[in-house]
Amino acid sequence: MADRLEPGQTLTAGQTLVSQNGLYLLILQHDGNLVLYKNGFARWATHTGTGTRAVMQSDGNFVLYGASGSVWATNSSGHPGAYLLVQNDGNVVVYAPGGRALFSSDTVFDRLLPGESLGPGGHLRSEDRRFVLILQHDGNLVLYKDGQPQWRSDLPVRLAAMQADGNFVLYDEQRAVWESATGTPGSQLVLQSDGNLVVYDPDGQPLWASGAITARAFVPGFRPSKSGFRFSNSSFPASTPHHTIRFAGVEIPIGDAKRGLCGGMVFAARDYWQAGRKPPDTDQPPTSGTLYDYLVARLYASFNLDKLPVGPSRYRDLMDPTLPDDQPFLLLPGMVAGRSWTMAVEEWPKIRADIDAGAPSPIALVTQKTFDVGKMGENHQVLAYGYDLDGTILRLYVYDPNAVAEDHARLRLDLSRPKERISVDYNVGDDEVLCFFKVAYTFRPPP
Repeated sequence: MADRLEPGQTLTAGQTLVSQNGLYLLILQHDGNLVLYKNGFARWATHTGTGTRAVMQSDGNFVLYGASGSVWATNSSGHPGAYLLVQNDGNVVVYAPGGRALFSSDTVFDRLLPGESLGPGGHLRSEDRRFVLILQHDGNLVLYKDGQPQWRSDLPVRLAAMQADGNFVLYDEQRAVWESATGTPGSQLVLQSDGNLVVYDPDGQPLWASGAITARAFVPGFRPSKSGFRFSNSSFPASTPHHTIRFAGVEIPIGDAKRGLCGGMVFAARDYWQAGRKPPDTDQPPTSGTLYDYLVARLYASFNLDKLPVGPSRYRDLMDPTLPDDQPFLLLPGMVAGRSWTMAVEEWPKIRADIDAGAPSPIALVTQKTFDVGKMGENHQVLAYGYDLDGTILRLYVYDPNAVAEDHARLRLDLSRPKERISVDYNVGDDEVLCFFKVAYTFRPPP
């Protein structure tokens, strides 16, 4: 198999490139996402849902195209003759003819998969790139934060292995000198962005941690790669019918074909999980039939239309440009709180209560700040299934219908100052998250 795309060559859906050592596979998936895999685990992706072909253009730009044009690019034009290479180190790089790198995926290796290990000089780097775990040539396994050592093994380590039996073991020249004492085959070791080193079982449940997290909970058995749909919310074809609700005298599009049926997919994923079933095994979004009708019905339910006008009013109030992000005034009964106070004080405890009780929690992400209620459908919905707290730093793990099989989608925010503007970092979303709130959910048996 080829490890590169030369000028003028194209990848279409289902086609792949493979590194020369055979460890890394780059594939343009049928859901429109370009993904780099190692041993079946995604290591890098474009997080697109509409790509149909990826072209190494003669001008040096590598572009992912969808039906309506470019959806992602390396922005490396102006270098005729450049080519794309899947390297043996897991980086996807566009090189100019003279060998200069014009683009790199800068693939982050934040984990050891079953059977992988670190030898002298080997390292892991957290997703936010602040933490590095390195097995130094002097035999010390050291954790660095922003270049400063935080912890060291003080053992003569020559190999750090995430064994296939699920045990993370440190070896010297002859024998094991330390182990995590975990024994679930298929487990992996992850260096998180909080500096915590965690062994997770195949279902995403932590088996061992180095101790940086102050609180953590995950819904048992829920994992986006297993419990979410295999097609992307953004991959519904343009011919998909639009759906509207009427609110305040305005017809509001909530099922724009270009944006899909995110609320319906979130409610449906919760339904399937609660019913003890997996969603249908297809990577093609339905455009008619039983599954489509069910997703549309769940889309309407996700807007809490049985609670009109209260349901849509929640969006309208939080989209209002005159509503402050912070909380500068005394909150009196009946008043709408600022967006930060709403997230940190009013809504997060409700979401946490769901997860602590062992149930995924549907939440709405407010991404629009406008008086135009017609843009209500341009917000987003996700399904929260886990969290960890490092002091006041919250990481809320979610199933996002736009990110197929993405088990590491998360919202990150600091809860310490709810009266001030809180910035939300979302690692797979393109739009700024201004606020979020829990959506009322009622079970419906899936088809």
